[in-house]
Amino acid sequence: MDKKKVIKYVVAGVLTAATIAIIAWIFSNSLKVAEASAAQSDSFTQKVQDVFKVIAPNSFIATATGPDFDALENGIRVLAHFCEFALLGGMCFWTYRAYTDKGIWMVAPFSGSALIALVDEILQHFTPNRAFEWVDILTDVGGAWAGCLFAWGTVSIALLVYRKIKAKKERKAESEL
Repeated sequence: MDKKKVIKYVVAGVLTAATIAIIAWIFSNSLKVAEASAAQSDSFTQKVQDVFKVIAPNSFIATATGPDFDALENGIRVLAHFCEFALLGGMCFWTYRAYTDKGIWMVAPFSGSALIALVDEILQHFTPNRAFEWVDILTDVGGAWAGCLFAWGTVSIALLVYRKIKAKKERKAESEL
């Protein structure tokens, strides 16, 4: 087996393992009971506030308490949903591209990410004191779409650079003849 194929299989394996790990992490968050999930969100929001107390001490984020803190925490949760599914969407796209450059380039990774968002909310429905929320699915799907688009952009730029380098080498080889 040539070196390029070995590298391709190793990259595909690493991307697959990383994508599976992200899915497991997403599902592990969904299976936390409401109290544990709320405590985790509260702790993270406190850490965000601590950072903003240093970089922007008079900002809304640094000074939020009571209902403002709750609104901040909710915003951070929505952002977390978006970001974790953006990461998943990007990883699904890169993993899909590691196996093939043919076919339905965006449909498969995006559909897989959207399906995981649905399963994620279904898991929450069956977790004590958690609920199925359509807003979360929409946020997750938006994040997955953003991640797929970002990954598509990185692959497109990499292919463009690769083709330019290859063309330059070919022109140089032709001129040396």
